[in-house]
Amino acid sequence: PLSKINGKAGKAYGSFAMTAEAYALATADAARSWSGRRILWLQAFIHSYWVSGATAGALLGTAISVRIPGLGFAMTALFAVLAIDAFLARRDVPTPILAVTCALIARAVLPGQLLLAGLALFTLGLLARHALRRRALTHA
Repeated sequence: PLSKINGKAGKAYGSFAMTAEAYALATADAARSWSGRRILWLQAFIHSYWVSGATAGALLGTAISVRIPGLGFAMTALFAVLAIDAFLARRDVPTPILAVTCALIARAVLPGQLLLAGLALFTLGLLARHALRRRALTHA
């Protein structure tokens, strides 16, 4: 989706404001005809509701002392549903395999830094995959 955005400032904000929701919407089949401007507006809207929701949650969280069992799993469930939806839309088998592999390696090598190590490995894997695809296209 960022390739449709023009200008350094637009690309910078687009990178900063890329959330799971924005990515899922901007990469869906229905969004193929969207302009970069529309994608930026989508990201700005999602960014604003993330900030508003986080602020409201922080303020209300201090006022509510009740412990809600299972609430900590809500974000995990959200990302699982988004990942499944993205997979069903693209049917890209190597990406989830790469993600699981990176998570398992990170857990084995740096269990205390699973998220950071897993995401770093996944990013490197995606960059390597992109470079290999680009190389194959230029040599074809």
